[in-house]
Amino acid sequence: MSITSYKKKMINCFSKKGIKKKAEKIIEKLKPLDKKAYKALLAEMPTSIDWSELSNYESEDNTVSMQTMACSGDSCEIVDLV
Repeated sequence: MSITSYKKKMINCFSKKGIKKKAEKIIEKLKPLDKKAYKALLAEMPTSIDWSELSNYESEDNTVSMQTMACSGDSCEIVDLV
């Protein structure tokens, strides 16, 4: 896939989410990556991840849940969607 068609596909995706203008600014900065640059970036990537250290970085739960009504017959209850 060419970089131009990739950019168009991404903009189309973000348009559906209502953030087209913001996405366009970010996407326009994307540039093709040559093999040398790719290999240099790949060399900087970790080869393994020590998941036991995760708790040092994730000290609080930042997830957001939503509540919605679940109705069946003549009764409803509030359920959490995560």
